[in-house]
Order: sequence, then structure tokens, then C-alpha cells
Amino acid sequence: MVKKIGLIGGTSPESTALYYESFIELSRKFLPENVYPEILIYSVNFEFVLRNMKGNLKAIAEKFNEILRVFEDAGVELAAMTANTMHLLYDMLDTSMEMVHIVDSVVKYSEEKSFKKLVLFGTKRTMESNLYQKRMERAGIEILIPDEEDREEIDNLIFEITARGVSEGVKRRALDIASRYVEMADAIILGCTELPLVLKDSSFEVIDTVEVHVKDIFIRAVES
Repeated sequence: MVKKIGLIGGTSPESTALYYESFIELSRKFLPENVYPEILIYSVNFEFVLRNMKGNLKAIAEKFNEILRVFEDAGVELAAMTANTMHLLYDMLDTSMEMVHIVDSVVKYSEEKSFKKLVLFGTKRTMESNLYQKRMERAGIEILIPDEEDREEIDNLIFEITARGVSEGVKRRALDIASRYVEMADAIILGCTELPLVLKDSSFEVIDTVEVHVKDIFIRAVES
């Protein structure tokens, strides 16, 4: 029996679509024919999240807790958020359901690959918080972040993708920034679920947090 999965999505819609598509691909690869996990996706209004992200995290947490109660009523057994930055709210969530923290999934993957030093790309909020640092350092993995100017540019690129999608110009700018950091560490963490859209197929080592998170959720759902 595969656990029923609940995803809090919409932050952004593009990354949420990647999660769903990835679950379908994994199901076709590893489950019997025509067997797919039951997935509930609650896609929030991204404008609401953006409006409250800087000064009112409590409002977002309250909304997410409402969603988790919807999931509980629907029989969801395993829940996750489809965005890195939203995990800043993780300790404000109140649920008895099992939840899969994206950084824990990245830690597990990094340990399997024997990575010891990683560069973190993500939203400015993610890069300047201890979201990754705290959990990674407990595992003995050092986290580096880009300089202030590059943090600003990476943040701008992410919100360009969420607003207008991926363009060749955005890809070139992302690759240019990444080229300055590839020699500093074992890999670059694509710590925003929009970044794989522009950097996943690069020639250097990256950690696609969407892919790593989805695989971890999938494994936990099927190994019940």
C-alpha cells in the first residue's frame, strides 16, 4: 500500500508542476503498471505568499496549517512543501502527519555522495538564513554562500523565472554566476525549486533539490 501524499504547492506553480511530473516518472519506473500514489496538491496563491514573506510569516504559517488540516481530513499520511524558502516556516507548522523536510533529503543525498563542502544558491532569504547551514553542519558538511552582489542577482533571477518563465538570457546569467563558484566546493545546491529549470543540465556538479526531495518522499511513501 502506497501512502497518500499531500503537497503544499503554488510557491511557485512551475516548481509544483515539476514535483507532480517527477512523481509520475518515478511511479512508471518503479511501481507496477498503472499504479500511482494518490497525491493531493493544494496550490496556494503565490501573491499571498510574496506579500507576507518579508513581514508576516505567521500569516503564511496559519494558511499552511489550515492546508495541513485539510490533508489530515482527506487521509493524507505523508506531507511536504514544494519550495525551499517555505521551509523557513517548518517549525511553525502543527501536524501529526509525517512531513519530509527538503534539507533533510539533501543531507541524506550529500552523505551518500560523500560531499563535504557545498555552495548554496537560492532566494536571498534562504541563502542568508540558517535553513541549510544548521542541518548540514550537524552532518559535518560545510555550506558556502555567494557574495552579496551575487546573492542579489540570484534572487532576481529566481523571481524573473516565477514571473515570466525561463528565457535564454536568464540561463546565461545563471551559468555566469555559477561559473564563479564551481571550483570552491563539491557541488552547488540548487536551493530554490526554480533553479533546476536553468542549471540542472550544467556540466558541473549540482544538487537538484526538487529531484532529491521527490525521490525521498516517493521512497518513504512506497516503503510503508
